[in-house]
Amino acid sequence: MLRPALYPLQGIMFFLVHPSLWCRCFCGLLIMLLIAIGSLVGYSFLISPTAHALIDANCPTGLAWVVAVILMLIEGSLTVIILGLLLMPLLQDTLFDDVLRIRGLDEPLLKASEVYRYTAIRGIAAGLTFAMVQILVLLLSIPINAVVIVGSILALAINGTLLAWSYVLHYHIEVRNMSFRQSRHWIKLNWRDFAGFGMVAFALEMIPLFNVFFMFTNPVGAGLWVEAEYRKEITQRGQPGNKYDGNMPLPPGLDPSYASSVTATYQ
Repeated sequence: MLRPALYPLQGIMFFLVHPSLWCRCFCGLLIMLLIAIGSLVGYSFLISPTAHALIDANCPTGLAWVVAVILMLIEGSLTVIILGLLLMPLLQDTLFDDVLRIRGLDEPLLKASEVYRYTAIRGIAAGLTFAMVQILVLLLSIPINAVVIVGSILALAINGTLLAWSYVLHYHIEVRNMSFRQSRHWIKLNWRDFAGFGMVAFALEMIPLFNVFFMFTNPVGAGLWVEAEYRKEITQRGQPGNKYDGNMPLPPGLDPSYASSVTATYQ
C-alpha cells in the first residue's frame, strides 16, 4: 500500500489510462459551459432595463450602458461560480464512485450503500455546508502565508486536511452510513494521513491553468486510497486476534453472519 501523500499522483496516472473517467468530466464541463452561456444570455435581457433605470436616475447615458453591461457580467459570473460550487462536489463524488466500480468494489460498497439511500440528502447537505466552511477557512488562512515558509506550510496543512476530508465525506456518510461526528472523529485519529494526502492534493490544485484538471484527478486518487484502506481493513478484521476499536462502522456489503461474528469478537 502506498503512502497517502502519493495517491494524488497515482490518481493522475489512473485518470489518464481510463477514458471512461474523461467522459464523466467532459459531461460536467459541458454542463458548466451551457450554464455559463445560459446565464449570460438570460442576464443580457436585463441590460436595457438596468441602463434605462440608471439613466432615469440622472446617470450619463454612456456610463449607464457600461455599468449595465458590467453588472450583467458580474451577475452571470456569480451564477456560474455558485452553481459550480454546488455541482463540482457532486461530480467529484461521482468520479470517486467510478473508481470504486472500476476497482471491483461495486458490490461490497456501492450496492450495499443503496440500503442507506435515506442518508443521501444528509450527505449532500453536509457536503454543501462543508464546502462553505472550506472557503471560509481558505480566506481566513490567507494572512498566515505572510509568515515565510512556516506560515505557508501551516496554511497548506490546514486547507489540505479539509480538502482530503471533503473527498471522503461522501464515502463516510452515504456509503459507510457514518454520522458527521463519526467522520470527524475518524479524521482526528488519522490526521497525519489526511494531512499528507491533502497537502499534495491542495498544492496540485493551486497550480495555475492545470488546477481544474487536478480537481478531477484528486478525487480519483482519494478513491484509490479508500479502496486500498478498505481491502486492508477487511484483511485485518479477518485475522484471528485482531481487535477492532469501533471507531468506524463495519463495512457495508459484508455477509451478515460474518459481520455479526466480527462484531461479537471485537466487542
